[in-house]
Amino acid sequence: MRITVSVLAFLVVVTPPMRGQAAGDSIRLRIPPSSAWTHGRFVALDSTQLVVSQAEKDQAYPLQSIGRLDVRRRKNPAVTVVGSALACAAGAALAALIRPKNREPLFGSEGANIGVAAGVGLAVGLVEISVSPWRWKRVRVGLKAS
Repeated sequence: MRITVSVLAFLVVVTPPMRGQAAGDSIRLRIPPSSAWTHGRFVALDSTQLVVSQAEKDQAYPLQSIGRLDVRRRKNPAVTVVGSALACAAGAALAALIRPKNREPLFGSEGANIGVAAGVGLAVGLVEISVSPWRWKRVRVGLKAS
């Protein structure tokens, strides 16, 4: 049972690597000390600056001045739905491990508890995709040390 919980927890936190930037991607950046986000479309990136299209004009930002850069990506529906189902199943399995032995499982057996939790997670994942199909993914920028 503990191995199952460990494997489920591992699958929940594993994330796929980020793909390269394409011209026209929606991005947002923050330039310290301001906490305001600047939104625009990715145009180009070289070793010294990032070029962003904002309302019919291009703006260049030096890489040293950018505090944080996020790119807008579409959520993968399969990963979101399966991930939320696995997360809920892992939570039910963890609850089964720490539940006192004198208490009966809510749905009659440990397997039924985990199955019901996975079904709830599946529903939550479907609602999440329908309500919010986008996410902001942080991109690390800056000058690389030679």
